[in-house]
Amino acid sequence: MTPDSATRPLGRQNIYSKASRLDLDAVLAADGFEPVEAISELRDDEKEVAHEVLFDSGDGGGQREARRRGGGEKRTTVEVDENVKGRRRKQGKVAIITGAASGIGEAAAKLFVENGAFVVVADIQEELGLKVVASIAGPDVDRAIYKKCDVTVEKQVEETVAFAIEKYGTLDIMYGNAGILGPMDSILDMDMEDGFDRTMAVNLRGPALCIKHAARAMVKRQVRGSIICTASTASVLGGMVPIAYNTSKHGLVGLVRAAASELGKHGIRVNCVSPYILATPLALSWTSAMGINNASGIEALASSVANLKGVALKAKHVAEAALFLASDESSVYVSGQNLVVDGGFTVVDNSITMLMETQIKQ
Repeated sequence: MTPDSATRPLGRQNIYSKASRLDLDAVLAADGFEPVEAISELRDDEKEVAHEVLFDSGDGGGQREARRRGGGEKRTTVEVDENVKGRRRKQGKVAIITGAASGIGEAAAKLFVENGAFVVVADIQEELGLKVVASIAGPDVDRAIYKKCDVTVEKQVEETVAFAIEKYGTLDIMYGNAGILGPMDSILDMDMEDGFDRTMAVNLRGPALCIKHAARAMVKRQVRGSIICTASTASVLGGMVPIAYNTSKHGLVGLVRAAASELGKHGIRVNCVSPYILATPLALSWTSAMGINNASGIEALASSVANLKGVALKAKHVAEAALFLASDESSVYVSGQNLVVDGGFTVVDNSITMLMETQIKQ
């Protein structure tokens, strides 16, 4: 959904600021709710009303007027484009996406904003992160904001969550996407501290910190949120990629399942998405050693061993999978799952397939 597809009341204001408290109280009162002292005191049904009116582009009737408390002054009239109602999958939701300065994270940030979410672009790469925000926020400058974050440092992850809540008043979605490939070394030659431990810190400790602090915030505010992590097809197969990366992604799936088991009682869903090979800066850091330095080269490599032919996996496809898992409509009862986006690659025993094809040709 684009900013100009509907007229949003107070669309460029932060409703959680003091200046807009009167508007929020008026909206709640108009729908039969009592005013509250702080957003954190809102029940889920009250949050829904506040988000619908102040963030969304309208109610089911097509129009709504928000009035200031006491004065009865008409604040705004909302005009709704009926054709876009069904596309508001994350309207008014607040999301943090780590590793959002490039690749899958960047694609997810753009897609979430297009679907109405407010996104904190969290990444250690400040220059790239600011460029992403500038490219996706458009005239509605509050839709995306950058926060520098090293996911291996607990204080920075905690501060990023606090930053999102201070800016937008809540946290509905945490997408822990940041990751590295790690060393290409064999286990026989592995530098355990600079290689193995560093990969574990980013790919496993980082998501654990994201889950921890996002879940804390959600539990405190009684938010039935969604937490997503990016794993890999390397999470279900061995030998595809370097051993440190392979190990970290197997561990990540275990982390997600354990967290989903614990957090279910709070209504929090935890899942991961595991993509096949695709052209991202991370993939280029791996394929460049093989002389493959561009997206078309990576896609050709992936296609040569892929099960599903005729289509190349792109970052936007993985972002769509993450959007599905983030949605409390399409995936409301999905938790503890590893959504593998690989065109069937991991369910096919390619060695047996090649053997059978050889026998048939003979």
